[in-house]
Amino acid sequence: MPLLDLPPEVFQRIISEYVTEEGVSESWKRKVVCKTFSVFIEEEVLGRQSPQAFIRGAEKSILNRHIDRYLVHRYMALYGAPDLLPALMRSSVDIFMEITGSTSNDQRLQFATEIAKALTTHCKSLNYLATKAKPKRIAEFAQDKKEANALGVAIAMQDKHLICLVLGRNPCIWSRTHTFGHPLELVLRIGNKDIVWIMLYFAETNPLSNSAKDITQALSVSIRLALETRGFEIAISLLRWHFRHIGRPFKNYGGYWLRWAIESGAMDFIKQLLEFGFPDGYEEYYQRTFIRIPWYTTGANPTELLRLLFRKKLVDVAMGGR
Repeated sequence: MPLLDLPPEVFQRIISEYVTEEGVSESWKRKVVCKTFSVFIEEEVLGRQSPQAFIRGAEKSILNRHIDRYLVHRYMALYGAPDLLPALMRSSVDIFMEITGSTSNDQRLQFATEIAKALTTHCKSLNYLATKAKPKRIAEFAQDKKEANALGVAIAMQDKHLICLVLGRNPCIWSRTHTFGHPLELVLRIGNKDIVWIMLYFAETNPLSNSAKDITQALSVSIRLALETRGFEIAISLLRWHFRHIGRPFKNYGGYWLRWAIESGAMDFIKQLLEFGFPDGYEEYYQRTFIRIPWYTTGANPTELLRLLFRKKLVDVAMGGR
C-alpha cells in the first residue's frame, strides 16, 4: 500500500517515529516532499516535540522562523500540562470569545492565530518563554490577572474593538504584566496614537484602582518613552492627566521628567511641567537636576530653556552662564 494511502492516524504514527529517529532539523527538510508530508511534519515538529528540542543550532533557527505556528500548534494541543504562552493564549481566547459573543471553532482558531502573531512581534524574551521558562518563572506569570493579559494581547493585536470590549471588564491599566509590561508602555512601543487616546479616555472615566505611587510609576515609564520617541503631544497629555488625578509628582519623578524633556528638546512639555509648579523645598532638587544635564548639547532651545528656568528660579545668572 502506498504510504500516502494509509489512514491518517497510522501515517501520523509513522511521521512521529521518523521525527524521533531523524531529529527535528533533518525531518523539517522533508516538508518539501509534498503537501501531506508538510502538514504532518509541521504538526509533529512544532506541536509535539519537547521545547528543549529547539534550544540551539538549526532547531532554534526553525523555531525563530516559525514561532507563531509553534504557538498555534501548542495552543491546540490537548495533551500534557499547558505551556506558559499557550496557556496565556487560551485564557485570552476564552475572554475574546465571551466578550464578542462568538461560539465557532473557526473564530477561536482565528483569535489564536492572531494572538500568536502579536506575541511574535511584541512579547519580550519570546524564545525563552516558549522553550526554557523555569517553574519559578511560570509561577510568576501565573500571578497576572487574565483580564490584564487579555488587554495586553488586544493591544499587541492593535484591535481597537477588542481593546474597548476588554476595557469594559474594567482591567487595571496601571499594573504591569510579565508578558507585556505596562499597557500604556506597550501602546507607545507600538506607536498607535488611537489606542493611546482610548486608554486615556478609559483612565478619565474610571476610578483609580492603584496607589498614587504605582500610577506615577506607570505613567513615568510611558512619559519617558513618549519623550524618547518624540511623541510630545502624548507626553503632555499624560502629564496633564497626572496633575488632574494624582497631583504634583513625587520629587524624584518630577526631576526625571524635567531631565528627559530637556534631553529630548520637548520645550512645550517643559513649559507645562513648570507651569504646574512644584512643592516648597523642591527648588534645590530641580536645580541639581538641571546642573547635571549637559543641556547645551540637547535638542532644547538654550535661550528659551534658560528663560523658563530663570523665571521659575531654578537657575540663577551664574548657573546659566556656565
